[in-house]
Amino acid sequence: MLAHRSIICGISIILFHVCQAQPVSVYTDSIRTCLQLPRPDTGKYYLLLRLAQLPECPADTLLAYGHYWYNYTEKRHISPGRPEALYAIGLALYRKGMNPEAAERLYQAATVWERNGRNPLQLARTYELIAGIHKIMQRYADALAYYRLACRIKKTLNNEAILLSTYNGLGNTFRLLHQTDSAVHYLEKAHALTAGNELAKAQVSNNLGNIYWSLKNWLAARQWYQKALQSFETLQQPEGIAEACFNLGAIATQLQQYHAAIAYYNKSLEAVPTGQPVEHLEWIYEHLADAYFHTGNFENAYTNERAYDKIKDSLLSLQVQQSIAALKEKYETEKKEHALALEKERTARLLAANSQQFRFLCMLAGVALLITVMGFIMIRNIRRKQLLAAALAGLKEKEKQQLIQEQALKSNIAMLEGREAERQRIARDLHDRLGSTLSSVRLFMQSNQTGTPPGNSKIMLLLEEAVNDVRRISHDLSDNVLIKYGLEEALKDLKDTIESTGRLQVTLYQQAVDGLPADTASEIYYIVRELAANAVKHSDASRLFIQLLQDNRLLHLTVEDNGSGFNPAVTHKGIGLHNIEIRARKIGAQYTIDARTGKGSCFCFAIPLP
Repeated sequence: MLAHRSIICGISIILFHVCQAQPVSVYTDSIRTCLQLPRPDTGKYYLLLRLAQLPECPADTLLAYGHYWYNYTEKRHISPGRPEALYAIGLALYRKGMNPEAAERLYQAATVWERNGRNPLQLARTYELIAGIHKIMQRYADALAYYRLACRIKKTLNNEAILLSTYNGLGNTFRLLHQTDSAVHYLEKAHALTAGNELAKAQVSNNLGNIYWSLKNWLAARQWYQKALQSFETLQQPEGIAEACFNLGAIATQLQQYHAAIAYYNKSLEAVPTGQPVEHLEWIYEHLADAYFHTGNFENAYTNERAYDKIKDSLLSLQVQQSIAALKEKYETEKKEHALALEKERTARLLAANSQQFRFLCMLAGVALLITVMGFIMIRNIRRKQLLAAALAGLKEKEKQQLIQEQALKSNIAMLEGREAERQRIARDLHDRLGSTLSSVRLFMQSNQTGTPPGNSKIMLLLEEAVNDVRRISHDLSDNVLIKYGLEEALKDLKDTIESTGRLQVTLYQQAVDGLPADTASEIYYIVRELAANAVKHSDASRLFIQLLQDNRLLHLTVEDNGSGFNPAVTHKGIGLHNIEIRARKIGAQYTIDARTGKGSCFCFAIPLP
């Protein structure tokens, strides 16, 4: 494997030198031939990786390598190499100026890295490149969002030095958004990280100078431009020296320090490299002429003004030549369009010659299509009528069943109401008539105890027990506590009554409910009493939990026991559960049953309030 890699590295170096002078097809064909060799191994993948990252290689060549690399990773299912190949393709497209396509490929690479979390630093660099592309396309808000994503990821890596490019990008983006305070903040943070990186220091200093120039803070701008000039001079970069000197000369002019301005302008003029756009020379000569004029050196002012006019005339001549070329191109275009129009006219005449036959064929085809469509519509209408008739029959059957259920519900409700009325009547009769009679007999016996036979004491005990039984039965049948004191006190009384039997320990938690209708309170009370009776009779429960809470316009009732439980899907509903269901439907309550054999049972009711 090491031998393979050595050979591949040698090929990469050779191809790097070849790609400077050869057309794309010469070496891309050689790569295609290499990939077609038998026994593919990681050496081919390594070769493509190196080729797609060759420095100073034409963008078209890098794009071709990137596509070869991506196709190879897809074919060989090399998932870690897929985002790397996408990044290489995006970078090549960016160098070709195809910014939207580049952003799309880079975003695909970032999505893969974000999903697998394997290379956070490369993910952050990808986001920075996407942000730079958005900045070129003047989508500054999008650029800012991606720079912030990159910044958030880099901060997790605990290496502040790698934040330099991110802070610089954030500062420049804020400057383009005219948010100067934020721009200065991030650029100063970037400048603090430029130790040992003169190029970054020069760029950041120049950007800070530009911001303070826009704010007309000439002294701060001069300070940063001077720092940028020092870095450019250290780097011996003539373009940067020329720009920094020109900026310093402009600031000196604003401060009316014309001799300093002349010195900076001349230094900028000396640093302008060959091939620099003549517009830059035009600006320097114009500002030099103005500075010499203010110092009274009219001869040099005139000389520089003539140089400015000469360059301006050459620019104007160039613009005239460009205009003539544009007019010539427009004429050639119109000439071609005229020839194209004549060709179209000839073609139209040929088409008109056959138009009658074509119309006839179209008419036949239209008639056939019309007949087909009409047939399809008729069949569809017949089918729709059949489906509609079936749906109508089903709806009628459903309405019939619903009517039967409503009638059954009304009958059950009427039966319950009649049963409750009968219970109330019996309770009143027991209490008012039989209870009064037994109480009178007891009082009579008590008043004649002296000198009575010993058996009378036994009769007194039986009378006392009979009176208590009548009171208890009357209390069970009647809801006087509910009527007099309301649902809250009635439930407390029911709790005390159940616990007095010694068979159940009851936990009651309830909130006061305002404006609860009497019929709703009565049904809630009877539901709780029926469930408590079931817990005592059927489930062998030792604990009972009752909760009544209000939530907005709903009243939530929960009754839970720790008894033997049951299976709601299997167990047949007895009279008690049937009555509970009827009472719940009577007050419009929705309820659920959570019960399992051996695990107890829990009944939950949601009761709407008026």
